[in-house]
Amino acid sequence: DYYLESAGEHLGRLRNRSGVMTELGDDLTRHLSAASNAIERAGCELGRGTDLDESHAEVRALSTQIDVLGEVVALARPVAVQLTRHAQLAAESAAETNAPMLLDTRVHQAGKEVTRADEDVSMMRSVIESAHSRARISAELAGSLTYATAHPQTHRPARPADPGIAI
Repeated sequence: DYYLESAGEHLGRLRNRSGVMTELGDDLTRHLSAASNAIERAGCELGRGTDLDESHAEVRALSTQIDVLGEVVALARPVAVQLTRHAQLAAESAAETNAPMLLDTRVHQAGKEVTRADEDVSMMRSVIESAHSRARISAELAGSLTYATAHPQTHRPARPADPGIAI
């Protein structure tokens, strides 16, 4: 009886965790869609900026950051889909378990899917941390570009015609 009770408690925990992970996967997918839309809008805004010189180093850097963020979001989407899929499989396995004979295999199968979903969460956490860091850098660049556009320099330092070779 002890083992059956323990397995039942474990199954309850698996059902709970798989439900939470399914919601997390759905939330991640929704947030990634919102991030994708924001990145697309940022790219359009940067492209529409008539006051900004495309050869300006900060504009190129911001454009590159926007492209990189777009790639990060594109790479994160399949991870979010896998996380949701693993969590749903775990939930299905846990829900289908009723007979004591099936209990061990279903609990084991559900546990494996939850473990896979945990791995997906860990990978997604790394992707989100990287995207957060890049977004912060992009926001700083955007802020400096906005400031530079709003406050044009009245004079620029003279550039030497031939800087020569420094030894």
